[in-house]
Amino acid sequence: MTMLNNGLDELKSWEAFVGFDHDELLVSASNVVLPNGTTLPPPSEKASSSPTSP
Repeated sequence: MTMLNNGLDELKSWEAFVGFDHDELLVSASNVVLPNGTTLPPPSEKASSSPTSP
């Protein structure tokens, strides 16, 4: 996933949401801080989101 800010203002923080359907595992993600402080791979359940900041 690539996120690009085309606006004039710098983003202070942002959140990405990825949905899962079949009990997949999120194995790695560069420069991501998980909101609950767990390490990868956590169980994905039905969806995963990761708030982060630059």
